[in-house]
Amino acid sequence: MNIGILTYAGGLNYGAQAQLYAMTNYLKEKGHNITVLMFKPKYYFVKNIKIALRVEPNWQRHPKHIMQSIKRMKAFNNWIKNIPNQIEVKDGKEVDGLDLDLVIAGSDEILNCKHPFYDDIYIGKDIDKTALIYYAPSTGALSVDYVLSDEQIMWFQKFKNYSARDVVTKKFIENNEHQEVTVVLDPTFLWEFNEITCKTKLGEKSIVLYSFDSIADYADEIIDYANKHEYEIVSLAREYRWANINLPAATEQEWITCFRNCEVVITDSYHGLVFALKNKKKVVLISREDKLNKNNGLLEFLGIQMSYYKKGSIDRYLHTETLDYSIINENIKKRKIESEKYLSEALENI
Repeated sequence: MNIGILTYAGGLNYGAQAQLYAMTNYLKEKGHNITVLMFKPKYYFVKNIKIALRVEPNWQRHPKHIMQSIKRMKAFNNWIKNIPNQIEVKDGKEVDGLDLDLVIAGSDEILNCKHPFYDDIYIGKDIDKTALIYYAPSTGALSVDYVLSDEQIMWFQKFKNYSARDVVTKKFIENNEHQEVTVVLDPTFLWEFNEITCKTKLGEKSIVLYSFDSIADYADEIIDYANKHEYEIVSLAREYRWANINLPAATEQEWITCFRNCEVVITDSYHGLVFALKNKKKVVLISREDKLNKNNGLLEFLGIQMSYYKKGSIDRYLHTETLDYSIINENIKKRKIESEKYLSEALENI
């Protein structure tokens, strides 16, 4: 089957690129021909730069940090440039002109109508001739009570199958479309990434820091924990003076490899949590408001009871929040079977 994937394919974000890579390779392994639909919304380039540079009102950043962000952008662009079978599309009509059998919309926050990259193409606008299904889209921090317009609902109804990455997104779709929605795993759980490896600076024992917000407020606790257990502190995508190793411009390959080789992950990120769980790591999970729907949804879906780290002893937190990977892996295996079944049946019905 000739399948197009419609997601935030050009996003300068480790998780966004990992889920696209996983979805593409999973479907290729099943024998499908894949085209990555490189849709770029209005002001895409400017928005991407603002996100990558973390530009905020009245922002002030050290020139060194700006250069690191630019270097990270270049690393992402090199990765994106090498995505096979990608084609740029300007709207849904151009998607229809590609003679695809199916477009899979997802994963990522493509249903977050307030996301900088959102466009109505992600709910089917102007895609009139090509079959559409959703796989693991997310609404991110969007309220479950957000109501689509009548015109948007008309486009939304074009989809033949609906799935969601979390319960909040499931409820959003059901509230707007009144269709049965299946909760499925993020595509990164469908692929093992064993073929991606590279040399890193990580020692035998290391803690990986990966967060959207600065975690400098926890520096004393992290340093105390690292010193006590003789860990190196490795920071991804940010630089901290107190980290032993800083990789502010890590490549996608380095990012994936660091999660595989470390022992402890400290994160506020959804895909930081995903890759920590995939690689059976100790996790210190920090709360971030716009990630709560996604992180809580993942924990609930996998049957994990876990609180967020606030302050205090990391040893005490990890003792309280011990993860039983024998149970977690069984739950992941079960959810993976369910997710693959949804996808397989959706493809068969096209």
